[in-house]
Amino acid sequence: MHWLNENSGAIQATATTVLVVLTGAYAWLVRKQAKAADLQVREVAKSSRTQAMIEVMLFLQAEYVREARRVVRGMTPREDWEQHWSQDQIEAVGIVCSSFDAVANLVDHGLLDDELLTTTWGVTLVRCFTVCEPYIRSLREDQSGPTFWRSFEEAARRAERNIDAPMAQ
Repeated sequence: MHWLNENSGAIQATATTVLVVLTGAYAWLVRKQAKAADLQVREVAKSSRTQAMIEVMLFLQAEYVREARRVVRGMTPREDWEQHWSQDQIEAVGIVCSSFDAVANLVDHGLLDDELLTTTWGVTLVRCFTVCEPYIRSLREDQSGPTFWRSFEEAARRAERNIDAPMAQ
């Protein structure tokens, strides 16, 4: 017992040192696990964004959407569209407007990267909006209000700034 009393300070110092070393090792392990968890979360988010991009690409590449874009790209923008566009052309315009507006809404809400839409689809966006704009304006004036297909319009304007394909004013 006498030895214990004489060495209690040294024993306490050693125990404190061991405790500090163990606490430091534990903190290092927790930090390493936190970094690994953060990396996993980032990878899952990246995977989710990639999956969303693939789904959008598949949606925009659906045959009926592609056919509608082909029809619209071959049309002439006309203020008097009611007298010159066939019912099939009007339906194609509706498909193009609603599909691009849906994807642009995902961008507007931060669920999809704008670059996918305005770079990958930029020229097509601009061309299609140029053709569809008189139709969209008339719908906005007649029944749908000023924000109808607004996301499509805003995406086309952003795309226009990124490419050398000016839209009609």
